[in-house]
Amino acid sequence: DVVADNGRIQGSNSSRLTISNIQSSDVSNEYTCVVIGVCGTATTKPARVFTSGVYVEFASKTVATCNGSKATIAGKAYSNPPANDIDVRWWYNGSPLSDGGRFSGTSTETLTIDPVTTEDIGSYTLRAAVGPLSDQDNVQLVIASSPTITAQPQSVDACDGASVTLTVAASGQGTLRYTWSKDGSPIVGSSGSSFTIAVANAALAGVYTVTVSTDCGSVTSSAATVTVRPATVVTQQPPATVAVQVGQPLTISLTATGAGTVQYQWVKDGAQIAGEVAPTFTKAAYATTDEGKYWCVVRSECGTVTSDTTTVTTRPGVVSVDDEAGVDGNVLSAVMPNPAMDGANVNLTVAYPSHTVITLVDASGSTVATIASMNLASGTHTFGFDASQYAAGIYRLVATVGNVTLVQPVAIVK
Repeated sequence: DVVADNGRIQGSNSSRLTISNIQSSDVSNEYTCVVIGVCGTATTKPARVFTSGVYVEFASKTVATCNGSKATIAGKAYSNPPANDIDVRWWYNGSPLSDGGRFSGTSTETLTIDPVTTEDIGSYTLRAAVGPLSDQDNVQLVIASSPTITAQPQSVDACDGASVTLTVAASGQGTLRYTWSKDGSPIVGSSGSSFTIAVANAALAGVYTVTVSTDCGSVTSSAATVTVRPATVVTQQPPATVAVQVGQPLTISLTATGAGTVQYQWVKDGAQIAGEVAPTFTKAAYATTDEGKYWCVVRSECGTVTSDTTTVTTRPGVVSVDDEAGVDGNVLSAVMPNPAMDGANVNLTVAYPSHTVITLVDASGSTVATIASMNLASGTHTFGFDASQYAAGIYRLVATVGNVTLVQPVAIVK
């Protein structure tokens, strides 16, 4: 409370406070003065106002010690006005104590019992007297026990990279101290009731315990197992580019790992491809409309990642212009000459009578000419076309024999 001037109190706003005719309401241990200056404020240490007499005080009403150790019970005896001949004496359960055996300091402010036994538990009184004036106060001596764990740390199943916190709850007299251990080895700096792994990884997985101790003993918790599951990772990315010939299989693969069941979803140009949920995307017969950008979204119980992008383009026929394209006995020879400027020929061997269509397809996948569309007997047939009718560029000669597609590249020059 703020002190204000009245009939008995003067100087509440000055450097000197005067209280006349002291009353019980004036007695306090917490008189302070706040000094206010241009650059801030400062507060004095507490001052005490008390009446004449003898006083006994204890900092705490309970002293806890370990069974078999030394107990020190300290009190404070003083008088107002100060006196040098204060007579003090310790009493136990109503009887005065004397030095000897396990007791010492019975006529001082500090009583020592060494060693303490359970028989010493009880109320101790410090009495002080100066002439006819006296005072006394009591303090309880108790035997402290080893700490008790009231809530054990629990095992944790975490994903790689996640934060993990282990917690213990304990009770006991005195200061509780904590030491966490991993796989039996103490963890440096782990001194709280909780232990946090900021970023979990496989190296930090293991069995964790915590030892709680006081001056009177210790107890170790039950084991808590920290399991760290792997994050979702693409371990082998799909290729950056894939070039595929029309009618040939298109295959894009990746390899991934993760926690639990790993799931896949292939995407083309931003749209999910229905039913493509395996690590390998396959289309049996590539078409020019399959050109685009492909990637895979991979999911597991510990996260989702997206693979690198594969750009799929159309490859114009076989690698060498001198090779033959053949399937099931049906053979389409290389275009001669190649490159072609004017007339060009190609031989087609048909394994069995079939309806046959031969077209010329440009780099965009568009059919620019139908060279033949007829029923052919088995055997070899020669077809020609005038290359000069078409713009310079890379083309594909596509022969469809029944259900078989054969492709040969041809370059037209001017």
